[in-house]
Amino acid sequence: MKLKLYYFLVLVTFFITNINAQSSTCATIEPFCAGDSTLVFPNTSNGTSAEAGPNYGCLGTQPNPAWFFLQIDQAGTLNFQLEQNTNQDFTGAGLDVDFIAYGPFTNTDVCNNLTAANTVACSFSAAAIENFSINNAQAGEIYIVLITNFNGSPGFIRLGQTNANQADAGATDCSILNDVNACEGDIISLDATTNNAVRYEWTRDGVIIAETGPILNNVTAPNALYVSTAFNAMDDIILMNEFDVIFSEIPIANSVNDVLVCDDNNDDFSSFDLESFNAQILGTQDSTLFTITYHVSDIDANMGDNPINSPFINTTNPQTIYVRIENNANTNCFSITSFDIIIFDSPTANQPTPFALCDDDDDGDDTNGIGVTFDLTTKTNEVLGAQAAIDFNVTYYLTQADADAGIVGTEITTPVVNNVNPQTIYVRIENVLNTTCFETTTFDLEVNPLPTVVPIVDLRQCDDDTDGISLFNLTEANSLISTNANNENFTYYLTLADAEGGLAVDQINNFINYPNPTPLNSSVFVRIETLEGCFRTSQINLIVGATQIPTAFNLNFEECDNALIDGDNTNGVAAFDFSNATTQILNLFPVGQNLTVTYYENQADALAEINAIPDISNHRNDASPFIQNIYVRVDSDDINACLGLGQHITLTVNPLPLANPLTDFVLCSDDGINATFDLTTKDIEVIGTQTEALLISYHTSLDDAINNNAPIIGQYINTSNPQTIFVRSQFDNNGNGISDPDECFNTDINFQLIVNQNPILFAPDPIVICSDQTETTYDLTIRADQIIGGDTSIGLAYFESQQDLDNNNFIATPTTYLNTMLTRDVLVLATGTNGCFSTTTLSLETILFPDLNLTPDVIEECEVDNNGFDEFDITRRENEILNGLDRTDFIITYYESEADAIEGNSNNIQNITNFENTQAVTQTIYVRVIPVNTPCFRVIPLTLIVNPVPEIAIEDEYVLCLSPNNTSIPPVLTTFLPNPPIDTQLNSAEYTFEWFRGAVADPLNIITGEIGPTFTPDAIGQYTVVATDIVSGCTIPATTNVIGSFPPESITAEVITDAFSDNDIIEVTVIGNGEYEFSLDGITWQSSPRFENLEFGEYMVFVRDLLNCNSLVSNTVIIVDFPRFFTPNGDGTNDTWNIRGISEIPNSDIFIYDRYGKLLKQINPNGLGWDGTFNGEELPTNDYWFTIDFNEPSDGVRKQFKAHFTLKR
Repeated sequence: MKLKLYYFLVLVTFFITNINAQSSTCATIEPFCAGDSTLVFPNTSNGTSAEAGPNYGCLGTQPNPAWFFLQIDQAGTLNFQLEQNTNQDFTGAGLDVDFIAYGPFTNTDVCNNLTAANTVACSFSAAAIENFSINNAQAGEIYIVLITNFNGSPGFIRLGQTNANQADAGATDCSILNDVNACEGDIISLDATTNNAVRYEWTRDGVIIAETGPILNNVTAPNALYVSTAFNAMDDIILMNEFDVIFSEIPIANSVNDVLVCDDNNDDFSSFDLESFNAQILGTQDSTLFTITYHVSDIDANMGDNPINSPFINTTNPQTIYVRIENNANTNCFSITSFDIIIFDSPTANQPTPFALCDDDDDGDDTNGIGVTFDLTTKTNEVLGAQAAIDFNVTYYLTQADADAGIVGTEITTPVVNNVNPQTIYVRIENVLNTTCFETTTFDLEVNPLPTVVPIVDLRQCDDDTDGISLFNLTEANSLISTNANNENFTYYLTLADAEGGLAVDQINNFINYPNPTPLNSSVFVRIETLEGCFRTSQINLIVGATQIPTAFNLNFEECDNALIDGDNTNGVAAFDFSNATTQILNLFPVGQNLTVTYYENQADALAEINAIPDISNHRNDASPFIQNIYVRVDSDDINACLGLGQHITLTVNPLPLANPLTDFVLCSDDGINATFDLTTKDIEVIGTQTEALLISYHTSLDDAINNNAPIIGQYINTSNPQTIFVRSQFDNNGNGISDPDECFNTDINFQLIVNQNPILFAPDPIVICSDQTETTYDLTIRADQIIGGDTSIGLAYFESQQDLDNNNFIATPTTYLNTMLTRDVLVLATGTNGCFSTTTLSLETILFPDLNLTPDVIEECEVDNNGFDEFDITRRENEILNGLDRTDFIITYYESEADAIEGNSNNIQNITNFENTQAVTQTIYVRVIPVNTPCFRVIPLTLIVNPVPEIAIEDEYVLCLSPNNTSIPPVLTTFLPNPPIDTQLNSAEYTFEWFRGAVADPLNIITGEIGPTFTPDAIGQYTVVATDIVSGCTIPATTNVIGSFPPESITAEVITDAFSDNDIIEVTVIGNGEYEFSLDGITWQSSPRFENLEFGEYMVFVRDLLNCNSLVSNTVIIVDFPRFFTPNGDGTNDTWNIRGISEIPNSDIFIYDRYGKLLKQINPNGLGWDGTFNGEELPTNDYWFTIDFNEPSDGVRKQFKAHFTLKR
């Protein structure tokens, strides 16, 4: 509070303001604080301009820039006043000051974002005092202000807030000025160097200290407010600067242990919550005072750049994380530490399959399931799977707790003997580099039991002859050896040793049909394995006995072929019931035995007792069509022995009559519904090539045919159309002529009764033809559609007589039939696609044409406008066409289209006496002439021709260039109108010509002797030519106008205004009889001889007559004036300044001055001019004055002229 009061007293007593530095570029922008003080700084007058890039809005130029920024501390409206003066105390002359303000922004790094959109205020007025406001400013916002010195004179600029401390006014943040932030332990210096200061006074927290120079060195903690007061040579205070020096604590970055992670998916990447390390890094430090960030590089950590966020996924393995802990009050006070992230592959404990062994008698018992030895290392590869053994260790344990702990010495190191069945083993797999990365699994030790078997069994087989050798199905012993045979695997061997060895090479492969190795009695051995591979062995005794069924015993069964099951009654396969054979076979054996009879399709199956026929009451001979032999086997259930074996049954399938394909029986009738059929005519088709005796009958249903009911006898009238007839064909094996039950028949034969309708015809209209003669060609087919009623399926043939029709002597070319009679009836035969036919009569009549003139003369007309169209009386040729016949006997109409004329429609020409042709020059129209009493009309072409008149191609106007005495002279230039002669562009071999004076062809004004296509007039006026077509006689006149034009004889041009006039004028005087145009460049022309508002320079004036017979050019005329600016930048354009045209005025003196009247240069009017330097130094952008003493060109009076111009750099 004292400090503020102290400043208040200073301000009131001495009215001193802060004098600040300023920046000439946006990149080095300086802060500004308003409030109770005012910003004062020396202006810039070195002629520099603000840099390119920002949008400078209203500022037309930006000379001598000064850049400032301010930050809002308190929200509200801020009003500012900006002033520029020649004196530091602002008592001198005011200087033009301009500005532009931008905002709001969040920081000062916005030099590339100063646009029209964020412009707050701008002024480019000539005032020395400017005001502007920032409305509704919000705390924290930053605004940029550019101040320019347009005048360019040295001086001072001050900027202050005019509504500071008022209600609702905003306030700026003064802490941006001279707050000095450092870290504890830093030693700093404070620089208060001020222009024009000779001594300084320093205080710390209000206490004066010894330093009197501009720089205070060795400033250390604690925090303090330092104030520097600068005094000038008069010991006046010229500037007070305060430095609020704040020393902030440097935090301690406590170290973090390296982070070792077991990878959950072994991709070398993992997610980390970095903030979980904050407490370890902070230790006992206050977390509200410090911020911790994590970085992937030491540079980023030291710079505080690119912090990484959680969850963080490492990008390399291992990866170093750098930690930055910084003071929130001063982020430059920080410490760095680091730690490593290391990710290890986590092993996968693949679960092994159970370790199974067969029971053994190592403990004296091969049935108790324990006491078996297991080598656990054989499971290691299963646990590892695809994992490398070099990277992971696998160990085995008896408990889960031991496996989880992984304590060395608790693992199983030798083969283990099980004591329970099953027994669980625990497995641990761990990373060799980090044993904390592990996983466990289990598997069981299992002991499988050996099979339970009968050591020796017998198999008995029937001998199929008397050699004591037969085929055995060794698998029949399986169920005798083991009660669990269905779940065990049996293999057969010649010796016990082979059976115990179990090698595939030693096995008996044909065990289904195995011949006993020695007659009558022999043995083989069998190896019985459980599903788990545990085995025992047994012995099979093979015993052969003779069959007891007599060799001559045989039973025969027959069936007709049928399609009941397989849909085929020709393949020799049918179903048989031979179940009564069993009783007959059992009767061959003594009673009282338990016998089983089975039937087989072949001897091998019968011997092997496999594939027995399952149902002898419904057996199909699929394996042997037509004839099949069945094998019988009789077995004793009492002694498990074969008593009988052999082929004793024959099955025969008899074929059916052939089912020859029959054609449909087709008849025609007028109604197309019913007809009478003789069915016996189809017998020959039913028999075909068969030679066996057959019984054939016809039936109206398939059931009747199958059951031989209601055969059709005699002639038959169909009851539907079409109708199916079913045929029964049966062998008559005994020739008795009647159907017997054992005779095979076929009913898969049928055909259709079809009744087709004769074609339906319609009586045709007669064909009438108009002709010039009796013998006339007819197209008989033009009535075909009418006859058949549109039914295109009917074919027609034409006959001159009934006899021709009977003999099928048809008219070969019905479309060009030559009829030799005026009237004739032609017979038409119509045949349908079904082969049925009908007839009708077609009448022909020939009518002779009247005798007309078919080639009348052409009608011609001359046109006027040469467009090829004119009006015709097209009735002029009617008498010529009628050729002397009575007009009242005919109807005559006219058409433009021949098709319309032939059709005789309503599109006929209506204005027949005043018809204008619709086709240019030549058109053919068509005259339809029809007798009143007959339909025989004629269409006669009539040609209309429009003859053109001559096309005279003369111009509307011609020009004669005239001398002052009105005589014709040749033009010097190309005139705007053509010159004579007047040329019709016509050929004198085709046309004749007459020429007249005036606008009409008056014989009184004919020009004697002018009969050619061209004419050259010698005087102005109108001329008419008449051209006549020598062939057609068509004629037409044409008129043109010949006008005159006088070229200029002489011209004079002069400047009629004084030198340096605001409106320089050149005026032209012409001598000549015509009308004229004027130009300064020979391109742009005007009717006035006066040119105004001309710029300095040399001019030549062009004058021509209106039709351009000739033009003249004046002498050079000079306008004296001076350029308003020049740019001596060495680009070759406007690099020097001089008065233009002054070299033509003798005795001229030119002097150049600065704004204060100092003579800078006298220049030579005939020289290059002034280059913008003084004594070899370039002068700045500014306005400069000049005087010129000269003799006025118009009157020779000596005059002086003064003005100023601008030098721009």
